[in-house]
Amino acid sequence: RLSQGDRKIVVAVIDTGADIRHKDLQSNLWTNSGEVGSDKMGRDKSSNGVDDDNNGVIDDVHGWNFVGNN
Repeated sequence: RLSQGDRKIVVAVIDTGADIRHKDLQSNLWTNSGEVGSDKMGRDKSSNGVDDDNNGVIDDVHGWNFVGNN
């Protein structure tokens, strides 16, 4: 049985990788709201090299890749 799921449910996958550009995943990925938008200097928070949400991880927009440390 195929299910479209529920946006209230967050699922974490420990794996060797996921293609975040995949058409089935792209619009359904969790997004860290503290790491999107612009910072006070006008830079993109998703790639500014700063831990904008102060959680100890830099630019963790869709989680963290512990293998690649990015």
